[in-house]
Amino acid sequence: MASGPNPGDGWNALIAQLNIEFGNQNNRKQLAKDFKLKHGKKGDGKGTDPDLTPYKFGRYLDKSNTLLPSTNKKAQFSIDAGTRHWDDSLKLLEHAIRRSLIRETGGSDDPTEITFVPGYSSSSTKARAVIKDGNTELTTADAINAVVDRGGKLTIEITCPPANLRPSP
Repeated sequence: MASGPNPGDGWNALIAQLNIEFGNQNNRKQLAKDFKLKHGKKGDGKGTDPDLTPYKFGRYLDKSNTLLPSTNKKAQFSIDAGTRHWDDSLKLLEHAIRRSLIRETGGSDDPTEITFVPGYSSSSTKARAVIKDGNTELTTADAINAVVDRGGKLTIEITCPPANLRPSP
């Protein structure tokens, strides 16, 4: 599922779907509701339901029928979304998504809008997420919290390494 220079390549197609989910206010509200049912009110897997699981990027999205409709795509995503394939930015990516979907600050429960942007690197060996508020890169959970708490919007650039295998003929 690695990225490539074309819009339909691997993660780029997933990023387009994420923008549909996180860009539309009604979709975000439903996503937040579903998120809390699966991962608890704070996304930490704690609550009265014993089936709650703590949120992880791969664990949540691989269950979505709209984002990854085929079994093969879900399996590949689970592999590609694991910590072995990401640098430390995966933790901030998960934090940004979690904070967006559990937002209940200032009387508003509208999840934070997130725009996902594909990045491409022919030389990277691990996936990376860069989280921004406008042109400012957010490098800590506190910085992300400040943007979410004030109702700001986030931009997340996801750069994945190119596929390391040639496609079958």
